[in-house]
Amino acid sequence: MKLGVAYYPEHVASNQWGVDLKSIRAAGIRRVRIGEFAWSEMETDEGKYQWDWLDQFIDLAKDHDIEVVLCTPTAAPPIWLVEKYPEVLPVDAQGRRNVFGGRQHRCYNAPAYQLHSQRIVEQLAKRYGNHPNVAAWQLDNEFGGEQKRCYCGYCKLAFQNYLTDNYKTIEQLNKRWGTVFWSQTYQRFDQIAPPMTYTADLQVKHHPSLEMNFTRFSSRSISAFSRMQTALLRQWSPGRPVSTNVYYFQWGDNIDWIDLTEDMDAVGIDVYSDELYENAFYADFMYSLKPDNAWFLEYGTGGELKGWLDGIDQARRRRNNWFFIFKLKPFSFGQEQGLQELMTITGQPTEKYAALQKWSQLRSVEDARLGTEQNQIQDGDLLVPSGIGLYFSFESSWVYTISQWDSHLPDRLKYTRYMVHVVYQSIFAADQAHRIVYSADQLEGLQTLILPRHIIYDAVLESRLLQFMENGGTVVATSDLFQKNSDNVYLTEMPTIYAEVLGRQSFITDEKNDEPIIQHVLQGRGELIIVHKDTTLEEWQAVWNGLEGK
Repeated sequence: MKLGVAYYPEHVASNQWGVDLKSIRAAGIRRVRIGEFAWSEMETDEGKYQWDWLDQFIDLAKDHDIEVVLCTPTAAPPIWLVEKYPEVLPVDAQGRRNVFGGRQHRCYNAPAYQLHSQRIVEQLAKRYGNHPNVAAWQLDNEFGGEQKRCYCGYCKLAFQNYLTDNYKTIEQLNKRWGTVFWSQTYQRFDQIAPPMTYTADLQVKHHPSLEMNFTRFSSRSISAFSRMQTALLRQWSPGRPVSTNVYYFQWGDNIDWIDLTEDMDAVGIDVYSDELYENAFYADFMYSLKPDNAWFLEYGTGGELKGWLDGIDQARRRRNNWFFIFKLKPFSFGQEQGLQELMTITGQPTEKYAALQKWSQLRSVEDARLGTEQNQIQDGDLLVPSGIGLYFSFESSWVYTISQWDSHLPDRLKYTRYMVHVVYQSIFAADQAHRIVYSADQLEGLQTLILPRHIIYDAVLESRLLQFMENGGTVVATSDLFQKNSDNVYLTEMPTIYAEVLGRQSFITDEKNDEPIIQHVLQGRGELIIVHKDTTLEEWQAVWNGLEGK
C-alpha cells in the first residue's frame, strides 16, 4: 500500500509549493490529490479558463517525484454559474431554493449544471488527460453529501419519467404501491410529486413506496451524473484510473455505492473514525468492491497516535492499494479552519507526520525485501479472507431509513449503524478480513453468510441461499428476512425459505426471547440460523461463541 495526501495549491502562495512538496516526499508520500473545490480558480468566468497555476503545480510535483490525482471540481459551482443560472441551485423538501455560500449547492438534473459540469470536466481532461504526472482521476467530492435530494421542477419531471419507465401504466403503480390507502390513487404520472415535507401539527410521512422510489431515483441521478464524467475522462484520458470518494455511513446511506462505482476503475472512501473495527469494515468493503484498486481517499488526522497508525495498517493488511491522509496542512480560512494536520498552521511537522514518515520507511524496507508487488500479496502479514461474508443491501438500508420518524438524519440510519457497529464489530478481528457481499452471485468460497436486516425479498438470492446451505454453508439472518418487496410493501405471500424451511409462523414473528437465536434449522449439509433483528452486540458475540463451541 502506498501513501497519498490531500493538498490545496490554490490556497498557498506558489513560492511555498516546493517547500511543501519536499515535506510530502520526505514523509514517503507518493501522490497528492488536488483540485476538488477549485472550479472558480480553473474557470474564473463562463468560458474563461485559467490553467497556468495548475500547469505549474503539476509539473513541480513531477520534479519532486510525486504523482497527481486530479479531481473534477463539480462539487463547488462558482458564483458566476449560480448568478447566471440560478436554477442549478437545489430545492429542499420545504420548497426553498438553496443559496450560494457552501458546497454541493447543485441539482444533478438541472440542464445548466449538467452542461457546465460537462464543459469543465472536458476541458480538464483535454488539457491533462495525457500529462505524464496525472496518474489518476477523482470525480467530484463525496457525491450526495450535504445535499442528498433535490425537489425542483427538473427533478419532478425526471422522477415522473423514471416512474413511467418502471411502471409503464398508472394502474400498475397504484396496484403495486397500494395507493388506495388514504385515497392516494393517482390518475396520471404527472400528478406524482417528489415527497416534499407534509406540514401538519402532528408529523405525517409520505407513502413509503413513494419515498422508496424517490430515494432510488435520487441515487440513480447521481450515478448518471458520475457516468457522464467517467465517459469524458475515458475519451480524453485513456489508461488513467477513474475513482471517486464516497463518504462513510456516518451521515447518510442515500447513494448506492455499487451502482455509483460500477463503471469506475477504482473505488475510494473518506473515513474519519478512531474505531479500528470501523476502519476495517470500510477497508473490507472497498476491497470487496474492487479487489485490484481499493483506496482510502481521505483519512483524518484526529485521534490518538497508536490508533491512528493502526487504522492505516488495517487498510494495508486488508489489501487496499492507496491511502490518502487528509490533509498536509490546516486551512487558515474558510469553513474548515484549524491549527494542525500532518503539519501545523505555521509549517512545523507534527507527531503524526514523524510517525507516518517512520511507518513509510518501514514499509519501504519490507517492500524491498519482498521484491515485487505480487510477492507482497503473498506475504503472511496481509490478511486472507476468513470465509465469512456480510451481505450489504442499500435497498434494505433505505427501507429502514424511510421507516424512521426521527427528524435528525443520523438517527434514522438504523441499518448502516447496526451493520457496522453491531454485526461487523461482533465478527471483527484485527487479523481477519471479511468479504462484504452485495450480489447473489458472490457466495462462492464462503462458509458463512450473514444477512442482517435484509428485509427486501430477492428471488435469485433466496434460490442461491437454499443452494448454499444444501452445499454445506451456514446462513445467519435476522428475523425480518425477506419481509418486503422492492416497492417497500410487505409481502402477502410466503417466500419459499419460510414455507419450506422455517415454518410459516416465523415469517411474521417479532418476539425477542432471552436467547438471541430464534430458530436453528438444518438444511441439506448446512444450516440456517435466525436471530432477532434487534440482537445486540453482546448477543451476536454469544451466537458466534456458541457456533465455535459446537
